[in-house]
Amino acid sequence: MSLMSKLDLVSRWKLLEHSQFAKLPQGQLEYRADGGMAVRIVGVIDGEEKVISYSGSFEVQGPEVIPHITSSPIEALIGTAQRRYFQLREDLLDLYLGTPEEYRVKIRWQRVS
Repeated sequence: MSLMSKLDLVSRWKLLEHSQFAKLPQGQLEYRADGGMAVRIVGVIDGEEKVISYSGSFEVQGPEVIPHITSSPIEALIGTAQRRYFQLREDLLDLYLGTPEEYRVKIRWQRVS
């Protein structure tokens, strides 16, 4: 994969797959040209509705996209940097917790605009 910049990610994305959820949750992700980002995922894990939601800024370092979280209802996320390996193929974006070969969580997004 060639080196990418954060401009390659600038778009709105729709959730296609999340490996932590048995049934596909609803989700949106946005990376903006001004360096801002926001994500919201709502679904069910172990019979309980879960909401993953945060916003802040982001940067790209090599094969990783790094959200710097400034706002979230999940207080433990505020002030953290959440490193995600990513692979971008045309309009599909895969984010990984862990490497693409040995990941704990895989999240697939489709570009919508």
